[in-house]
Amino acid sequence: MLLESCSASKLPRPHGDNKRASVWACHGWAGIQVTFGIGAAFGQKGATVANVRVCLRLPRDANALHLVRAVTDPVLAAGGADADGRNDMAAALTEACGNAIQHARTTDSYEVALSVEDGLCTAEVIDEGVGFHHDGPPTAPPASASSGRGLYLIAQLADWLEVDSRPGRGTTIRFVKRLTSRASAVHA
Repeated sequence: MLLESCSASKLPRPHGDNKRASVWACHGWAGIQVTFGIGAAFGQKGATVANVRVCLRLPRDANALHLVRAVTDPVLAAGGADADGRNDMAAALTEACGNAIQHARTTDSYEVALSVEDGLCTAEVIDEGVGFHHDGPPTAPPASASSGRGLYLIAQLADWLEVDSRPGRGTTIRFVKRLTSRASAVHA
């Protein structure tokens, strides 16, 4: 699980060879904990592939959503994602966080992990709230519905979605999107 790899005791350390570089840091303030890592692999011709990981522990408060939005775009940009991929993942991640804020109810915080590696963006939103019964892929809500679009929207924006939730056990929403790099978009 992506979030497990973000705990301070499990963060990867820089490699000993000169073909990789890694930077890791952990900061916490006012109920918010941020852990981030940036790694780069250097190819034979000097080409760099950036791998980026950010983990957030946030209060279950809509005011913290600005931090999720503020972090998502630069993380994806550092990973080389084009604007469309960044916008899709930002919208999907905002929806997943909004679900945790609105529905978790029995917990004061939730966790977010966002990773870009080898052209794939993986996001996880985990809460230890009330959970819900989930049985299959999300379907489009009726046009007249005033809510219930979150998981369906995430499924439409991502290439893969997994929802792990049971009543009384909390919820994990994990989704992945293959990103088009800015360089690929220019040459298309």
